[in-house]
Amino acid sequence: MLVYKYRGIYDDEIFDRDLTSIEKNYYWAANFKTLNDPFETIITKEKLLKESKFILPVFGKDSTDKFQPVMDALDGVLSRTEKIGIYSLSKSYIDELLWAHYGNSHNGYCIEYDLDILLKSYDSDKVYSFPIDYKKNPASVDFMDIIKSGDSNSLIKKMAGYKSIRWKYEEEIRIITEEYGEHPYEFNAVKSIYFGLRMEELDRIKVMKRLKGRGINYFEIKQIPKTYKFERSPIKDLHYEKPNYLSQIEISNPSNNCNFKILEKNYFRHLKKAEIRIELEKKVSKNELEWLAEKIKDEVFRKAESIYMFYYLITDQTHDFAYATSHYLNEKIEININE
Repeated sequence: MLVYKYRGIYDDEIFDRDLTSIEKNYYWAANFKTLNDPFETIITKEKLLKESKFILPVFGKDSTDKFQPVMDALDGVLSRTEKIGIYSLSKSYIDELLWAHYGNSHNGYCIEYDLDILLKSYDSDKVYSFPIDYKKNPASVDFMDIIKSGDSNSLIKKMAGYKSIRWKYEEEIRIITEEYGEHPYEFNAVKSIYFGLRMEELDRIKVMKRLKGRGINYFEIKQIPKTYKFERSPIKDLHYEKPNYLSQIEISNPSNNCNFKILEKNYFRHLKKAEIRIELEKKVSKNELEWLAEKIKDEVFRKAESIYMFYYLITDQTHDFAYATSHYLNEKIEININE
């Protein structure tokens, strides 16, 4: 499923910040308190309390005391809203209000993501995703929510999956993370970028230059004459390079560039540790391995404090023996070539 994130260019600092997040392959899941809707994560327990008046007597006179731990546990789950992160996306890239409100009055741009790749980038990082339900009244927790409490996604959706019907035009799809902050993703989750119809040419060029070699498609938004509607039109990538991002080690002599393939990678967010296995087309120098290790650290495992990197030669089909290794620890990279 394709989803969209609108970005406004309000000043150079914000533009650079948002462009860096694409360049370094992460999204920022915001704390709900920072979002523009003051009713985020609002939930009521009136329905549950009403149900308890009819259900508790069935369990005897001590049922109220027995039920209190359940209420305490529910409060504990609801308090998770203090930590969760919310990344808001839309189903549409041509909504006039979204461009006006979040695209800096059409001066910004819109990122097209593959939602499945965003969600499956790192299995160790728990994320949930669902479309927003737009209602006249806030969601209310009930006994069924407690019964289904083993399915954590159920209560999370009650907490963060409902908004006022006035927001329906956004067609919002949400990603919910266990903690707010940076969350890395596979770079190929970004499929296209749409430039607003008022976006400056120099800003377009800057985007293309910093994201070159990734195989991203570019479009510009145009107004359909005599209507209130928009359409997209493909445009040429002014900094086009054959896609080589995270697949080629850059060497001073381009004819000697070394292709590589990432075989496996794991990121353990809570431990701030990562590991990666890479297949090299040929042997390279220590300096070239250091270039690759720096890139992995900076653009794949940006927040990791410890990274184990293993390099195998393409001629070693079993991958039993690492041709070289690198270890990032204490802000230093140690390279070893095993020959």
